[in-house]
Amino acid sequence: MTRQYFFSAQEHLPFSDSLHKCLDLLESYSKDHAVLGVIFFIDSKSDDDYFKRSKSIQNALDQKKLNMPCNVQAQSCKSIVSIEIWTDDSAEKVEYLSVNESRYTRITAAMGKSVWGIGITSPIANSALADQIEFAFITVQQILEKEGMTLADIVRQWNYIPDILKIQLLEGKNGRLSGSNRYWNKKREL
Repeated sequence: MTRQYFFSAQEHLPFSDSLHKCLDLLESYSKDHAVLGVIFFIDSKSDDDYFKRSKSIQNALDQKKLNMPCNVQAQSCKSIVSIEIWTDDSAEKVEYLSVNESRYTRITAAMGKSVWGIGITSPIANSALADQIEFAFITVQQILEKEGMTLADIVRQWNYIPDILKIQLLEGKNGRLSGSNRYWNKKREL
């Protein structure tokens, strides 16, 4: 059975202390559980701050040899770092692999093989949204091909799109979309 566990470091700790508390928990937890991947929730003040902290998290995972896939989400939190750990009780074998510098997990269990990709994003900070989308879908397709699967084998997929709430539907006889996002700066016919 797939499970998720959430841990939040104490409020008002500096970023590095909060991160180490989360990593210590992850390291301890991964000794006794099949970890599919992990999501870090961080409080960041800007894009530059987000990318700096995201890189710090990845470097810390590498130093501890925690090779599972991870995603870093910028969200307002009481704690500066929180962590969500995804596990599978039925996993008999867990392997951490990568394609295009994106990590994924292959799980073998009595029910068969499954693949988990968490945080499949372009390694290029501040790349255009279209480039990020293309990188993610090409990488997912390559992972699936490597595993003998196709896009039709995907059971669940989440896409995180920056500024998605800034896109607005405007009323009018032609029903056009408009928004402040730089990728929707021209009105487009539906």
